[in-house]
Amino acid sequence: EPAEVAVGGGDFWGESRLGRSARCRRRVMAEMAAPDGAGVSVGAVFLLTTIMAAMSGIGAIPFFFVGRLSPRIASLGNAVACGVMLAASFDMIHEGEPYGGFYVVCGVCAGAAFISFMQGRLHRYEDVK
Repeated sequence: EPAEVAVGGGDFWGESRLGRSARCRRRVMAEMAAPDGAGVSVGAVFLLTTIMAAMSGIGAIPFFFVGRLSPRIASLGNAVACGVMLAASFDMIHEGEPYGGFYVVCGVCAGAAFISFMQGRLHRYEDVK
């Protein structure tokens, strides 16, 4: 009974007055909850990653309607994307700290090796340098 109230179930929260999407959202959030409130569940990570990938795809739609970008706009977009990726990288390093510095350094080195490998493989294509 207390667990049901904690996730907003029952009529206590007025669920019968909620719309269909709100009831669905509450059910999804309750299903994604990690067991015993410990961390984030695999389902939550999967769902949120899928949403993120879909939004990335939607964000690319305007480029189907633009012939070419000016070098100034392209460089601005690359700078913003680089800043976001750099911030995400530092955040992942911070998240890995509790597992030990060795694993973090191995992960950073593996990522750098992968980027170097891919640049070597893709050098013959026009826009990849």
